[in-house]
This record gives sequence, C-alpha cells and structure tokens, in this order.
Amino acid sequence: MYTLLRVHEINRDVETSVITMTNRKYINFVLNQTADTMFNPIEINFEAYELE
Repeated sequence: MYTLLRVHEINRDVETSVITMTNRKYINFVLNQTADTMFNPIEINFEAYELE
C-alpha cells in the first residue's frame, strides 16, 4: 500500500485513492509503519438499520 500511496511522487498525473472497510475501531495495527505514515483515513459512520 505504501508504494501505491506514493505513486503521485513519481508521476504527477496520477491520483490514488484507497478505500478500506472494516468493523475494527483501529486499523493502523494492520499496516506496516511505512504505510501508516502515508495512510490518513477519514472515518465515515453509518447508523444501524433494520429490514422492514
């Protein structure tokens, strides 16, 4: 993931987005330290729902 997040430094025409989904409160322990420095997640919460 680290290389993917830094591609824009090699080619300015490239924009990269990474979408992650998890039910874990903290995902940073899954990433290695180098990827953690580039990965800046934005948390989006969805309210619980029920099928009617």
